[in-house]
Amino acid sequence: MSDAIKQEPITVQMIDGSVAIPHGLKLISLHSPDEGVVPNRRMIAHVEGWTPDKEYAPDSFDLYELSAARAFVQEGKLNGMECNQDWWDDFGQPTREAKLFNGEWDIRDRA
Repeated sequence: MSDAIKQEPITVQMIDGSVAIPHGLKLISLHSPDEGVVPNRRMIAHVEGWTPDKEYAPDSFDLYELSAARAFVQEGKLNGMECNQDWWDDFGQPTREAKLFNGEWDIRDRA
C-alpha cells in the first residue's frame, strides 16, 4: 500500500483569474463552500507540503489557472437543506508566479 498524502485546507485568494498558493506548496484540489458566482467568494484549497512550523513568504505565490482545472459540483445537504459546492482538481503545474511589492502585484510567467 502506498503512503497517505497529508493535505491541509487553507483559505486562498484569486489573483488575475488564478488561484494563488503560497510558494512551495502543491495545489491538490479547490472548493468553494459558498454557492453561486460571487466576485469575492471564499475559496478553500487543499494543499500538500504545509507544515505548521514552516515559514512561508507572505508575498510569494504560485499561480494555478482555474480555467485549466477540471470542475465539478458536489451535491449534498447541510442541516437538511440542499447545498451544492463547486470543486476543481487536476491543476497541473503553476503557470505564473506573483510577488507583492508595496501593495502591488508583480505577476510573471514561470520559466
